[in-house]
Amino acid sequence: MSEYLGDERRDVSWHVEKKLSISHMISTIVLAGAVIGVYRDMDTRQVRVEAAVHQLEKESDKLDKRHNSRMDRIRVEQKEAVQKVDKSLNRINEKLDRLIEREIDHNGHLR
Repeated sequence: MSEYLGDERRDVSWHVEKKLSISHMISTIVLAGAVIGVYRDMDTRQVRVEAAVHQLEKESDKLDKRHNSRMDRIRVEQKEAVQKVDKSLNRINEKLDRLIEREIDHNGHLR
């Protein structure tokens, strides 16, 4: 059987019509509006996130300064405590030396 080649033959391939329907124009405008809206929303979110990050950085800097000042105070207190212990040990050593010298002087030798 041969293929029909008359006017009634339907073309199966893709084609583009030159007509433009109102529904296509409206859907294109709505789609463009949606894309613009999403872009604005993303831009607004980005600005909010940047502001939040900036605020967190400021708070972090404040906390760092507060922490550093506390650590400085602790270091000073620790240094003072070590100096007190050193002074006490030196006094104990001096007293022991005097006691040992007293014992040696009295007896001539250490008991």
